[in-house]
Formats: sequence, C-alpha cells, structure tokens
Amino acid sequence: MIIETERLILRPFRESDAADVLEYLAEPAVNCFACMKLNSLEEASEEMKRRSGETEYYFAIVEKASGRVIGEIDGYPERDPHDPTSPGDTFSPCWMLNKAYQGKGFAYEAAHAFLDYLFKQKGARRIYAYVEDYNLPSQRLCERLGMRREGLFMEFVSFVNNEDGSPHYENTMQYAILKKEWRSREEAAIEEQIDPARGIRTAGVNAMTSEAFDTKKMDEYAAQAKASWGDTEAYREYERKSEGRSEEENRLLGGQMMAIFAGFGAIRGSDPASDAAQALVRKLQGFISEHYYTCTKDILRGLGQMYAGGGDMTANIDRFGGEGTAEFAAAAIRSYCR
Repeated sequence: MIIETERLILRPFRESDAADVLEYLAEPAVNCFACMKLNSLEEASEEMKRRSGETEYYFAIVEKASGRVIGEIDGYPERDPHDPTSPGDTFSPCWMLNKAYQGKGFAYEAAHAFLDYLFKQKGARRIYAYVEDYNLPSQRLCERLGMRREGLFMEFVSFVNNEDGSPHYENTMQYAILKKEWRSREEAAIEEQIDPARGIRTAGVNAMTSEAFDTKKMDEYAAQAKASWGDTEAYREYERKSEGRSEEENRLLGGQMMAIFAGFGAIRGSDPASDAAQALVRKLQGFISEHYYTCTKDILRGLGQMYAGGGDMTANIDRFGGEGTAEFAAAAIRSYCR
C-alpha cells in the first residue's frame, strides 16, 4: 500500500531505509519511543528487515523532494479483548518525525493522509491518540486534525526510569475523533475548496471575466463545439439555452465556470480521485447541464480531454487555477467517468 500527498509518500519500509531511520531513532524525541532506540546501523538494518513485512498499518514517511525517510506512522485495529467477534474498528496511531523536518507541516500532512486512509479504507469508526502532557507539538497536531481532548490521565504509564531506578510515570492526554466527525470536517473543507472564488463572483466577477473569459473566447469555443458536435442533440440544447443570452450574462457564466476551475487549482497537488476533487467534477457537470446542455459522462469525458489538450482552453483554465490545473481537472474527470 502506498499513500501519496503533495510532498510525501507513505509506504512500507525497505531494508535500504536503515540509515535514515537510525538518524531519528538513535535518540528518540519522547519517552514513549524509548524502547525503539537504535544503537547502530546494524540494529537499524535488522529492524528494517522486520518492518518490511508490514504493508497495511505501518508506513515510512518519505519526503518526495529528497527521497529520504523523515519519519514513520502506524496504527493497528484494536478489538475488545473480551469479545473476539468485535469489529476491530478502533485505531490508535503513533507518529514520529526526524527533528530536522519538524515545523514544516510534514507531520500534519502525513497524519491527515493516514487517518483518512484508516477511516475510508480500513473500516475505522474511532481513532484516538495518547500524547504526553509536555508534548505540545503533538497536542497541537491532534487539535489541527480535529481530534477532541477526552481526558488527562495522571501518572498513567511509565516508559523510562528515574535516576534512582524507580518508574518515571507520564501524565498522558487522550485525543479522539469519530468517523462521522471526520466526514463532517471533510464536507466543510470541500465546500470551502469548491467555492474559493466567492468574492470574485460578487463584486469582482466582471473585471475577472472581461480579461480572461470574454465573449470573444466564448464565441470561439462555441464554434469549436459546433464543428465537433453540431449535429447532436446536446449541441441543439446548447443553442436553445444560449439563445437570447446577453454578453454580460455570458461573461458572468464564464466567470462562474472559471471559479469552479479555480477550485480545482486550489487542490491540484492532491489525488484527482479524492472526495474534494470528485465533488468539484460533480459541480462542474451540474453547472454545464444547467446552463449549456445535459452533460452525460461521455460528454464530460470528452470535455476533460479538451481541457487538457493544449491551446487557449488549457491556458485559460491554468490562468485561473495555476499551472497544471487543466490537467488535474482532466484527471479528476477521468476518475469520475470510469
């Protein structure tokens, strides 16, 4: 299993990861990882051999830019010890990051992708995390992930001993989030991504569309459409809906469509098959059906090819969403139309 984000790849460990892992496990940052301390490259190599068989719940965090392993994340299904038939839908993930890569958003990027994977692909209903009371970065990470602080357990567990040999007990916080809470947060985020140009569509829409999506362009695209589909019901429907539409109305519709592409641009570093990208495809399909013609999946598939086919259409979309937006939108459409 491989999970990919904008800057990271989460994948199973390999034997060649030993040196990178030794760099951060030679001195574990917090006491809960003390038992994982590695003392030599030989120990690290043996540990990587052991980990290489873990392919579903234990991943190396790899920075794309350098190809280096910069941390790790894991979480296994937990069952009620008194009920062997329980579904195993509770997970307690752990994460660790090389100190040199902390403070750059990598931990959130990895943890968000991993929790999303557990909820959507591994049947998680509830995810919780234990965090030491002194580990402020992990507490902030849990909160950023939308996890609730459920409690503080005083002198809850011991990982190391005091100088006199007695157990050093940790005060431990517990954070948690349910699948329905994760879904609600995601739906809210999707709405924000779908409508990134809300302000443009009010006071600023005319200025934007007059520069980049003027009626001359609309006429050119209409001519292209007529040449390709002039003898189809879809094109006849387009002519009926467009008849009598003013230049200003065309500008407004062009701006509204480009606002949808701006939404694609805002998430173009993500997976085209993600819920956010697929929601944008559905919004685009609905917009076209409402204002132009009934946009079936076959028609939408052809439009996607046209969007990424180069020329003015591709350039115009990329102007609104940033370079690569047209190709990302086309990839999202391909995923939707499978």
